[in-house]
Amino acid sequence: MPRSLSLRQRLSMCGEGWLAVVIPFVVGLGLSLAFMAGADFTEWEFRDDDPAAMGQLVELNLVRRKTRYYYELKYRYVVDGVLYENVAVTKTQAEEPDPATPLRVQYVPGHPEWSRIPGLRKTHIPNWLWLVGLFPILIGVVAAVFYVRAVLASWRVVRYGIVTKARSSRRPLPGLGRRGKPLSQVILTFQAFDGQEYELHLGPVGNFNQGESTRVVYLAHAPSTVQRYDSLPKPVKTLLSAQPA
Repeated sequence: MPRSLSLRQRLSMCGEGWLAVVIPFVVGLGLSLAFMAGADFTEWEFRDDDPAAMGQLVELNLVRRKTRYYYELKYRYVVDGVLYENVAVTKTQAEEPDPATPLRVQYVPGHPEWSRIPGLRKTHIPNWLWLVGLFPILIGVVAAVFYVRAVLASWRVVRYGIVTKARSSRRPLPGLGRRGKPLSQVILTFQAFDGQEYELHLGPVGNFNQGESTRVVYLAHAPSTVQRYDSLPKPVKTLLSAQPA
């Protein structure tokens, strides 16, 4: 019969692995939102037939960003008797505006505080920069897949796992050797509750001597699905030792 698992027991098997999922996802989402907030999407926000007002240049600054120069404009405009201020930037230093020339300012109907100067940008941040955040988000998604698979596997081991003793042996690997010495693989042999013997092949690893005893865990409904007891996460081993078979 499968063992029951309470919510507390399920949470105890999650450990701190969820941090590998949450941290990249939160970092990526934060980067994407930050860059999107600073990007210039005026092409989506405005239409060519939006109303316009005459604006006045208040302040003009030459700004350097690494090896690039551009101008930052602070301008004012009046809509329905209300004074508004906003900022626009040129793409290059060559687009120096003439302070004596009136500015044509477009604004969104119903939201005159949303404005632009046609031909200029609202920020120097490239619109595509928000895509940078997709990389850590993708890492978080991949980590989530492996994390969920590991947690589900731990649940199956705790619900259906049977701990039993196994004896180790070594068998030579034909045609494989290292520094002139033949390689051998470690095999753990155990007897399941159905009376049959099964094997766990560890490959040419492990410090097991011939006939050494160790513990393995196999699934009651699938004895061929087996793994070393010592390789299990600590919460899983704790629940296996605390629950009756």
